[in-house]
Amino acid sequence: MNFNIFISDRAVLIWSTKNWNQKDHKCLRINIEFDHAKFIKWSPDSKAFIIHKAAERLMEVYKVAKKPDGWISGVTKGVTFPKVRVSFSA
Repeated sequence: MNFNIFISDRAVLIWSTKNWNQKDHKCLRINIEFDHAKFIKWSPDSKAFIIHKAAERLMEVYKVAKKPDGWISGVTKGVTFPKVRVSFSA
């Protein structure tokens, strides 16, 4: 199933493009704690997506669980990558 993803203020919105011509669309909202996503990318198998948090400057992976009909049943936070501090010396 194909999914479209949209970044909003402190949220990620996911909806299916399977029945795009219909008037009513299913949508799933995932709230991002205390920050907003600056970048988002699906995994190749569409079982997870990764976001880059703008204020905290770290990356998080969210796992996607699907129902038998192909629609998303839930999203859970999987991995949070630690911040990497880069210091430049002259």
